[in-house]
Amino acid sequence: MTPKNPLDITEVADHVASYLKRADLASCVRVSKSWRDTFLHCLWRDVHAGHTGLYEYFGPCPTAVYDHRHLIQNLAIAGSCSGLDKYDYPNLKHLCVDFQESDADEVVNWDLAIMSPSLVNLVLFSQDVAPVLWETLSTHHHIRSLHLERATISVTRATGFWQLLTKLESLVLYDVTIQNGKVPKDVVFDQLRTLAIMEVRELDIAQQMKWILQCPMLESLRWMIDRSTGLGERRLILDPIRNRWPFLNDLFIHCDLRDKDMASILEGIGNGLGNLTYLKVERCVLETYTHKAISLHFSTLVNVDFSNCIGAPSTLVVNLMCNCPTVKVLKARNVFAKDIAGKGPWVCLELQVLKICFRIEEPGQGLEEMVFERLATLVQLESLAITIPIGEYIAAGVLKFRLDCGLAQLASLQHLRSLDFFSYTTAGDHFPQLGMDDIAWMAENLKQLSSLTGHIHKNAEHASQLKKVIQSHGIRTA
Repeated sequence: MTPKNPLDITEVADHVASYLKRADLASCVRVSKSWRDTFLHCLWRDVHAGHTGLYEYFGPCPTAVYDHRHLIQNLAIAGSCSGLDKYDYPNLKHLCVDFQESDADEVVNWDLAIMSPSLVNLVLFSQDVAPVLWETLSTHHHIRSLHLERATISVTRATGFWQLLTKLESLVLYDVTIQNGKVPKDVVFDQLRTLAIMEVRELDIAQQMKWILQCPMLESLRWMIDRSTGLGERRLILDPIRNRWPFLNDLFIHCDLRDKDMASILEGIGNGLGNLTYLKVERCVLETYTHKAISLHFSTLVNVDFSNCIGAPSTLVVNLMCNCPTVKVLKARNVFAKDIAGKGPWVCLELQVLKICFRIEEPGQGLEEMVFERLATLVQLESLAITIPIGEYIAAGVLKFRLDCGLAQLASLQHLRSLDFFSYTTAGDHFPQLGMDDIAWMAENLKQLSSLTGHIHKNAEHASQLKKVIQSHGIRTA
């Protein structure tokens, strides 16, 4: 029996093609008939075409696109469409159209492509979406995902827009204006699993929250309000929410919310037992109510990022480290040694990535040794960053990675690959002040360490000498 050519197996051909550029694939189809049959669908599966800012056409010629349109699954167009909108794409799954302001009216000409029965994902960049587009899309039976940027939803055509959203599973809005400023009453968007509301204008904070509350099946939520929109986040006053989003596991909030409102959102996730695995919060105030609400998710949180949230206090981060055994990635701003000393042992023993600035209020009081002792228990740690947050000039010094402060306790961190000391200030007290013996110890005892970067000494000449020693051990510096 003649062995089967591996390239006849679609999965194998697709894997090989993933390493080839379009020009290489074009060469492959000219090698032989068998190679043509194998790689032709790979060559035409993804097509990028259109005009540059100089109106120079790029991509395959329109005639070739027409001849192979049945093979196209992913089509991305920039600028004028050059006749490509006139074609029917029977197997099109993903369409991305980026129109310039001057050719926004051409969106309406994409009916054939948009109404392809196989289309499931539409990405649209346009200053002014033609109103008829929403009526067209609202009757589409298969589209499940919409990514919309730089667009305006007019008052007169908002009905078709909201009707479309009731059918979607994924929606991303970025820099979008919704002119009517109202979310329809009594409409439930129960198909939405992924929702990103990023800098949506003329829809105030209360209306945006109302919209989110009308999406009970959410699994992922990205919510960002730009201060320049003047939508008044602080005016949001939420009633208690319980079990509103039982399946939500991924949450990113960039809004200036009150403590009570942030707590209400956290309490609305899961079925009272917690379900959240990813949490990133920026700008919010996280105080007493949030501390209590976030504890509902201690048994499920895996990735937590408070690194851009000034309102996340040290006590909240320490409480998480003492009560969240599942967390693997933790990023925060300042954690004070006195707060660590006042709590029990850390249970976050699965941590692999830690980015925190440990602050020592009273050097020489044994606080450094205590912090190193806690760090030594994180034996799965692969990346440790002692980053000084931007815009903060706290009197308390930073934990110094020196042998005379307890550095030797970190010999247990045999998975540590990356160590970073980065500071947004040049104040000497914010530098770790490493010495030659400290560097030698790290190179000898942290066997997996491959990167040591950042500000390691306040004296530039001494820092340069230290980096040469680090590099001599095969450890990358920057």
